Amino acid sequence: MVIQPSHANSPFAGYAPDTPGAPLFWRKRVEEMKRILDSLDAIETLVPLLAGRLDGERTTAVGHTMGAQTVGLLLGARLTDPKDDDARDVNLFDPRIKAKILMAPPGSGGASLSAFAAENFSALNPDFSHMKTQALVVFAITTSIRISPCAVPIGTRTLIT
Repeated sequence: MVIQPSHANSPFAGYAPDTPGAPLFWRKRVEEMKRILDSLDAIETLVPLLAGRLDGERTTAVGHTMGAQTVGLLLGARLTDPKDDDARDVNLFDPRIKAKILMAPPGSGGASLSAFAAENFSALNPDFSHMKTQALVVFAITTSIRISPCAVPIGTRTLIT
């Protein structure tokens, strides 16, 4: 069973671009994912066809680009946004996620970001060295985000490029 959230920055049902936390809403995205995990029983009750089909003990999280950063944060990666005093070494780990896939994660941020990204998306600054579990990481060699192999999350056993 797949549950795909429409995150706060979604053009469909998302928040206005001038809402605090915009444009990435990185903290809100993690809160939304945790809310889904917290609500699995209620979702099953509301949608009778799902009865008995959701297993909170076998939860997988998959994310692409910003979604990969969201999944990484759920797996224990830390985040420091140099432009946000309330975002220093933020830990949003959630142990309920058992299988994880990060597709095109944002790399290590900081100096690896382009000047435009550093100015406009300073929250793309995860520290994957704190990840508590292994994950499958997939990324392209040529992408708009410069990623070096050394930015691959610690504990990663499989890397597809």
